[in-house]
Amino acid sequence: MGKKKTPKTVDEAAKSSDTANAPEKILLENILALGGSKEDYELLGDVLSDNEVPETEKSGKPKSKKKKNSSDEISESDIQKYLTSLGLNPSKSKIPVVDDSQIDLEVDQDENDDNESYESEIDAEEDEGENEVTEKKPVQSNPQEASESKKSFLKSNLLIDPQQKWYSIALDEIPPSETQIPETKIAEVFEKAKRLLDEETTRYDKAKSSKSSSDREFVSTILKSGTVTDKVSAVTLLIQESPLHTFKLLENNLFNNMATKKARREAVLAIDSIKDIMVDHALPDRKLMYFRDRPLNSLKVTTQHLILWVFEDLLKKMYFNLLRLMEELSKDTLPFVRNKIMGNTFELLSGKPEQEQNLLALLVNKLGDTDRKIASRCVYLLSQLLTKHPNMKLVVISEVEQLLFRQNLQERAQYYAITFLNQIVLSSKDSNVANKLIQIYFDMFQGLVGKKKDEKVEEKKVEKDRHRDRRKGGNNKKKPQAKDTKRSKESTEGVGDITAVDGVDAKMMGAVLTGVNRAFPFSKLEDEIFDKHVNTLFTVVHIGNFNTSVQALSLIFQVQSSRQSLSDRYYRTLYETLLDSRLYYSSKQAMYLNLIFRSLKSDTSMNRTRAFIKRCVQSCVYTGGTAQVPLVCGMLFLVSEVLKEKGLWGMVILPEEEDEEEVFEDKDEEGNAVNVSEGNEKDKRKEAAKYDGRKRDPLYANANLTCLWELVRKRKVTF
Repeated sequence: MGKKKTPKTVDEAAKSSDTANAPEKILLENILALGGSKEDYELLGDVLSDNEVPETEKSGKPKSKKKKNSSDEISESDIQKYLTSLGLNPSKSKIPVVDDSQIDLEVDQDENDDNESYESEIDAEEDEGENEVTEKKPVQSNPQEASESKKSFLKSNLLIDPQQKWYSIALDEIPPSETQIPETKIAEVFEKAKRLLDEETTRYDKAKSSKSSSDREFVSTILKSGTVTDKVSAVTLLIQESPLHTFKLLENNLFNNMATKKARREAVLAIDSIKDIMVDHALPDRKLMYFRDRPLNSLKVTTQHLILWVFEDLLKKMYFNLLRLMEELSKDTLPFVRNKIMGNTFELLSGKPEQEQNLLALLVNKLGDTDRKIASRCVYLLSQLLTKHPNMKLVVISEVEQLLFRQNLQERAQYYAITFLNQIVLSSKDSNVANKLIQIYFDMFQGLVGKKKDEKVEEKKVEKDRHRDRRKGGNNKKKPQAKDTKRSKESTEGVGDITAVDGVDAKMMGAVLTGVNRAFPFSKLEDEIFDKHVNTLFTVVHIGNFNTSVQALSLIFQVQSSRQSLSDRYYRTLYETLLDSRLYYSSKQAMYLNLIFRSLKSDTSMNRTRAFIKRCVQSCVYTGGTAQVPLVCGMLFLVSEVLKEKGLWGMVILPEEEDEEEVFEDKDEEGNAVNVSEGNEKDKRKEAAKYDGRKRDPLYANANLTCLWELVRKRKVTF
């Protein structure tokens, strides 16, 4: 207001006149360019827009002004009268008279000030917008920076940084102390550490509530009025941020309030969430330690050490309680609950080493589940466990062994356990594992064979009782039979689908023999161990069904051929099986023919090989039409290969030699022979020198004295 307007110079006046006439010149030039004249320009003289009006006209010097009427003007005396009518003093309300030039200058200056203030406000808003963008960018592009900024807000008041994996916090290592600490001191230090943990948790809750009150209100609303799934998800998200600072939520809300409820759905959801927290965040890759096992009397122990140690102790105790709860739920009546708990047990066992022995016992125990689907899935999970952790083979096998020889165990559970042992993958480095498996299999042999012997003894007693009743002639003939039938029904009802053939559980024995055959090439046992069980194997051959006998003979051949000492007992037993009628309906005919071929190829006795060849052909000819075409073709092909291998084609193309000895007999006058007894002895010698296919031992069948005359009959046989 107090500044005066400076006069313009000649150059500035010329420039201002040029700038004032600039729009008119531009308009005239445009009219002439379009073909117009100056007269057209004069017609458009008063049609300039507000933007084209020269600055001189805006500054108060227009070219032509219209005169205002005097009636429209308001005098100063009228204004004073109006003010006095309102009760105002006109002398204090005088408006100073200001020159127009001063008004223009002040208006321009005010506009400049307004523009400067407006530009400063825009710059400030842009700076704020840039700051907001820089704050929002980390949340969208890099969530770790946002979490770090949130943690930096909490670090100022907390002793331990909030982390998802609390065991990754770096602290000074303290060596263990050998001195014992009194129980009273341990209790005092434990209470102190627990109080420090509670204070740390309180500070964390306050800092987080002040930072994000809206999120806390949202979570609290979900916990009060949300569904079960929403509640579990909300608590899980809160715990995952920092398990150490949210241990009360884990123990009180998720475990005590949800997992222990009678509602199975809520309990299963809670246990599933706890499992995820334990595997992904809470449990380290080592076993947890109790607070009392720490070096509490060391001078290097800090407050951070105490907080972490007491949290680890509380976590270990809560985890043990979780396993007890899972053990109870694993016996639930609903198969869905048992199946879900078994899956969680497997994930905890395969994920972390904490309480692995209890978890393994809990998982192996499900082999005896009443539901077949759960038992078969347990076999699959145990196989997957050994695939992920191959070093646990001996530990798992020992646990399964305890289950196998448990009293009053169902046969179905034993069968599933043996099936799992048969699926263990072995290598040349697993000799200890193979030895352990073979010992278990042989113990099962003795149990099954001893059971068969006991059954035979009981059957003999029952038969004796029947004979006594028949001799007495009483009316008690039907009663013991009814009792026996009831006993047999009761014994077969508990077996299920495991059928007993010839007194031995066929599936069980077959599974055991399969396991021994698989484990034997990788084992390094002494010969004495096999010698102890050879009699058991031969017993299995005689009392088992045909398939089981073939597997037992295959095992005996495998054991004895490794020593290069095949016994005559083995060949005698194998020779006997060729006359078994069950061969024609067996499902292991290929395995049986392969066993015969390998046995004959390894045999060093040519006479025994001839006897086997003749009996093989006889089993194809004298069958009464029961032999199937594939078996006959396979048997004949086997005979041809053995003849080639041993060079015994003479049995087919050459007849046997008939050496007739000259016999001299003494006769009396009537022509009767003298010394008849000597003649009978010679006849017996001749008969003994002939082939006898009914001999038990092929060595004494005299097969070297005959040919394959059975082939002549074979030509007449049609299928």
